[in-house]
Amino acid sequence: MIKLSDRAQKVILALSLIILTIVLLGMCAFCFYWNKLDLLQLDTSSIDDDPTSLEKTVDAINVEEKLAGESEGEVSQIISQAVVEKLEEVNQEVIAPKQEIEEDKGVLNVLLIGTDESSESFTNNANSDCMIIISIDKGKDTVKLVSIERGTGVPISVGQYAGEYEWINNMVRVGGPGFLTRTVREVFRVDLMGYIRVNPYTFVKIVEACGGATINLTQAEADYINKNSRDKKVTAGPNLLDGKTTELYARCRAIDDDWSRIGRQRTVIQAAITQSKDMSFGELNDMLNTVLPYVQTNLTKSQITELILQVPSIAGKTAKQLTIPKSGTYSIMQNKFGKNMFSVDFETNAKELHEFLYN
Repeated sequence: MIKLSDRAQKVILALSLIILTIVLLGMCAFCFYWNKLDLLQLDTSSIDDDPTSLEKTVDAINVEEKLAGESEGEVSQIISQAVVEKLEEVNQEVIAPKQEIEEDKGVLNVLLIGTDESSESFTNNANSDCMIIISIDKGKDTVKLVSIERGTGVPISVGQYAGEYEWINNMVRVGGPGFLTRTVREVFRVDLMGYIRVNPYTFVKIVEACGGATINLTQAEADYINKNSRDKKVTAGPNLLDGKTTELYARCRAIDDDWSRIGRQRTVIQAAITQSKDMSFGELNDMLNTVLPYVQTNLTKSQITELILQVPSIAGKTAKQLTIPKSGTYSIMQNKFGKNMFSVDFETNAKELHEFLYN
């Protein structure tokens, strides 16, 4: 047996203490982070699960809409009469996608869902005003944002009304956020890890936690905000907007159309990406404490960790952007209750989306 000198023993002891300290700090940091994720509203369901009450829910929604004559009033908000008249001359029938769902472990795709509840809590009696695929390419350190037009007509896949068409932004009401995610995956043939869901209350919290959002406003946007906000006035050009004003900006469609509105939603996300690079650890921690309790997701903690590890590489980057369906790939159709919606060539759009995300 080799007998170590007193000096050697002290060195080994010191190294052991250093290693033990590093391990303990790492364990503490891991526990801190892992427990932080418990603040989220975690949904343990899979997007492949069929909603248990789908038939009842769809039946209730459609009967209520038919009796209340809701179609006509709501359609004018999502699809303007000018757009309807323009697209009535286009003969684009629905074309189902035929290609396989492409999987690439180097590209992480998550569906961001923004529902329209007026309260802090989430409900399934809500529509998704915002549907954006956030795509991160780990190898290229790039981020891409793909907005889905909410007037897109999609087939209900299961239940009593299987095969009938409904607005895609109604799929949360039909079967929940997981069902919406599943529908997006199936009609656009895109691999999705899961969803992250926020509502106007969460949205305001996020913007305020980031210290506001710097948005370059047009004169029309500035005029709209000044007309509808009681807060301080804004001007055309760059403005640092607070949470409520940013929400007003992101939901505005009165000055143009719904396509411009979803472009504004991506602009807000880009502003958040840009400002995140300057946040300190303390600021990030405060933001997580404030925001996470108001976020719902069906991502696992491991998947969330994989996404968070990509944040340093994309913070401050300019995101490439796309809206689907693409111009020229849709026209107007009506479902059995007379609702106008976009009749989409999903095959062409699935190919466009794959090209955008993976090349």
